Amino acid sequence: MSRTGRVHARESFAINKSLPLHPNEGSEGDASVAVKYKVYLSMSYVGNDCQTEAAYMVKAMTATPALKDKADLEVQVAGTDALTQIQQINSLVQAGAKAIVIYPISPTAIKNACSKGVVVAAYEGEVTEPCAHNVTIDQKQAGTVAAKWLVKKRSTAKVIC
Repeated sequence: MSRTGRVHARESFAINKSLPLHPNEGSEGDASVAVKYKVYLSMSYVGNDCQTEAAYMVKAMTATPALKDKADLEVQVAGTDALTQIQQINSLVQAGAKAIVIYPISPTAIKNACSKGVVVAAYEGEVTEPCAHNVTIDQKQAGTVAAKWLVKKRSTAKVIC
């Protein structure tokens, strides 16, 4: 199942809704054999709090009781080179990726993954392939909430931290 457009972060990691309940569902294999989905986190770089927190969040989610027996997670870091990320994604697809969570360097980095039916969720940067789940926040609302907090704090505190 494909989905175009933006989704909220809290909905984004319901990627497993796009996948069968069991990795071998719909196959001719033995349903009693535990097979885990190959899920990958494709990051552009690490070294700032935002990227580190994103990696921790995805790792923590795959360790939850709901997912730990259903998904194996591997993290790939491409640096700032779009060609490297595209090559990594192509390798992930060849390795049998069922889902890729990506911080995209290039909006077209996932063409091959989409053509092979891999579920893709992009965060912090938008991808243009119609199969992708673009995960964003409402920037206007985030700014409004932060500004209201600042005004409230400013009226009651001498130091704001």
